[in-house]
Amino acid sequence: MKDIIVSTKDEFIFKNKLYDEIAIKSVVKKEIDLFIFEENILIKEFENIKKDKEAVVEKIVREEFGDENDILIHYEHDKKRKKLYLYSMGNGRRVKNIINEAKDLRIKPIQFYIKEIVESKIKKLRNYIIIIELREIIYSLYIKENFIIKSFMKNKNDFILSDELNDLETGSTVIMSKEVEDIIPEEIKYKLHIIYLEIGEIINEKVFKV
Repeated sequence: MKDIIVSTKDEFIFKNKLYDEIAIKSVVKKEIDLFIFEENILIKEFENIKKDKEAVVEKIVREEFGDENDILIHYEHDKKRKKLYLYSMGNGRRVKNIINEAKDLRIKPIQFYIKEIVESKIKKLRNYIIIIELREIIYSLYIKENFIIKSFMKNKNDFILSDELNDLETGSTVIMSKEVEDIIPEEIKYKLHIIYLEIGEIINEKVFKV
């Protein structure tokens, strides 16, 4: 079984203990699942990408980031619509401390893990919005044709006051837990199709209670 390490904005968490960038090296073993919390993913969409060949992707990454090597990058290709989604995070330097020590490392930004949980619990849903609170941070993800096309991350008060909620169209499917339903005003809630799923409980069980 792989060990689980959580990377937050300021620290690492391993077996419910806190570590800084130096100390975490002493506990890293051969096989690690690294979950990244408290950092938003930046998303860029590219049109008319017929194939996700390595040379094509490398060219796009080079044009977007140059020789920057402190960026974590992931991409997904929508073959049907000829779109490529480029996802990036800026904490590559911190993660390298673990990469250099581990033999087998899987990096899991929490946004992708949230989507993975939803896909495993609710079948045949391709277009929806996820709103979830984790460790006092609200994450909202917009999913279109099974691809993350927007991602927001704010503390609860900032989210309530933000404009994201005004973007919710009538009939939109929103997946959320009961504990955060109060952040959606009643005048907006009535026009949505809300599915309640306790994603936070699943994450706490799978990530923190190991």
